[in-house]
Amino acid sequence: MTSTTQIKYAMDLFIFHKKIRFLLGAWSPFSVPVTVDSQIKRLIQRKSRIKFIQVGASDCGLNDPLKEYVLNGCAKGLVIEPIKQALFRAQEQYRNISGLYFANCAIDYKKGTRTIYKIKNGPGLPEWAYQVCSFSRDVLLKHEKEIPEVKNLVVKEDVRTETLTDLMEKSGFERPDLLLIDTEGFDADILKMFPFKNHCPALVIFEHKHLDNKQQKNSSKLLKSYSFQMWKTSTDTICWKKKY
Repeated sequence: MTSTTQIKYAMDLFIFHKKIRFLLGAWSPFSVPVTVDSQIKRLIQRKSRIKFIQVGASDCGLNDPLKEYVLNGCAKGLVIEPIKQALFRAQEQYRNISGLYFANCAIDYKKGTRTIYKIKNGPGLPEWAYQVCSFSRDVLLKHEKEIPEVKNLVVKEDVRTETLTDLMEKSGFERPDLLLIDTEGFDADILKMFPFKNHCPALVIFEHKHLDNKQQKNSSKLLKSYSFQMWKTSTDTICWKKKY
């Protein structure tokens, strides 16, 4: 015979699992793990071909989450990269792909020039070192664990700057489905510049690992005000519209 204690235990366990399922549902309505790739793939499955804005694209090579979808014709968009050599490699890689607008500039609050910091080439560096560039030299110095001599490898370069709204209008990509940001510490500023009032992308992905707590909090507050739900990985914040 089942005891009263056993029945109570079973009921408590059922309620506990029900609450957990509810909480997980509040975080994510998806049946697959929330990753950058899974959410880009989900967006493409819904729209067939997406429009994107990629801020800080580097050469669209190593670990680029959009590369596969651009090459197979599922994504078109605005590719923004301040380092000329990196953008040239991206153009070479996508030379047979239509629907792309390449912009050799950094995004800033005003049009002009600004100093950017990068790691110069050298032997024995991690394969991703060439991709790292930032308005902040201190962000590059955070890589000292992986690159012990990083402080001696940092060089600066003056780059052209454009405002995001001007570039969106010029390129014709004013209503993207996806906003993808990887600017080594300037991501919160890019979010503040994006014209969410005029159009909210279905999906926003930005790198938070170089943002301080205040920047992360303000970025989350901004996106929540436009009805985004959020999920954090170790490096990125993935945001999707509630009706998406």
